[in-house]
Amino acid sequence: MKKIGILGGSFDPVHNGHIELATKALISYGLDFVFLMPAKKNPFKAEKEITEDNIRLDMIKLVLKDRPYLCLLDKELKGEGLSYTYDTMIELVSEFDQCKIYFILGLDSFLSLENWYKGPELLKMVSFIVSIRPGYNKDKLEMTKDRYEKLYGADILIVEDAMPDVSSTKIRKLAAEGKPLDGLVPAEVERYIKENEVYKGSNR
Repeated sequence: MKKIGILGGSFDPVHNGHIELATKALISYGLDFVFLMPAKKNPFKAEKEITEDNIRLDMIKLVLKDRPYLCLLDKELKGEGLSYTYDTMIELVSEFDQCKIYFILGLDSFLSLENWYKGPELLKMVSFIVSIRPGYNKDKLEMTKDRYEKLYGADILIVEDAMPDVSSTKIRKLAAEGKPLDGLVPAEVERYIKENEVYKGSNR
């Protein structure tokens, strides 16, 4: 049975943190590949302005060229309105019925997962790979993991130091000021941002 990872997010822009997390999750747990799944609208950031879909897709596609273990999944962009992970996973579980699906997310999101739209059902449906950083609250992680496992039979895996502290907000701010993005995004994404003035004049 193939094992696939799903890493969702706004990807505004896709950055080195996303790539490192996807790569480490894949290597740590023997995934066959990881889908990068851009959201149309995040329910938790419904009022937040987001860059056009085609631009975010262009940047993701640049990242995929030399990384065959990463794939694009634009399912949520094709929908209307807010993107709910539960609804998307229902479709993917049916579509990839011969695969085991791992939803990849950070610790903060994991700790609040129970409160997502149909969070308990989501915890029962797919497996999870949780990224943690140095200095995380170990007790809170272990308590939450234990509760999810006992209440929902959740399958939860941990990957440490997987996502460096890279902020999309910081990247957009630097790009708006015409400053270099060294170490924050792949070179091909930086070129695209500069050549197309993606965040010029942005105050996000």
